[in-house]
Amino acid sequence: MDENIALSAFKQKYFYKKSFNDIRIYSNSGNFQLRLKDKNGFKIINAHLVIVNDQQKISDVKNISSISKRYNKSLASRQHSFDKKIKKGENDYSDYIDLTNPNDIDLLAFEGAKAAMNPTEKKMSFEEWRTYYSQFLRVRNHW
Repeated sequence: MDENIALSAFKQKYFYKKSFNDIRIYSNSGNFQLRLKDKNGFKIINAHLVIVNDQQKISDVKNISSISKRYNKSLASRQHSFDKKIKKGENDYSDYIDLTNPNDIDLLAFEGAKAAMNPTEKKMSFEEWRTYYSQFLRVRNHW
């Protein structure tokens, strides 16, 4: 990374409580730019490739073309696999549920969340759980 920053500061700046829905890598004669897209826009990290050995010694990458070739091959393989699934009909979204009523969306979320619920919560009806969860949020926000 071109910016000299401690690991903890890097994690805080780019990863703590952050979620990126698109990551792009651009290269220009040995320099790289990572573009991390989130709901607020892009975060850009200018970087150069290094190798870290077992003793944590850092050295610059001399042959970027081999790494780039391996990355492109991996990307092409993923694309081929994805396209193949689409042709077989395995990647189509026909089984997605089109929900427009907010109550239906809440009910679907409730059913999906059952896997993470404790036994007492699993026994509750949707309305009982909704009341229980609303009370939980009020108490949590009060603290």
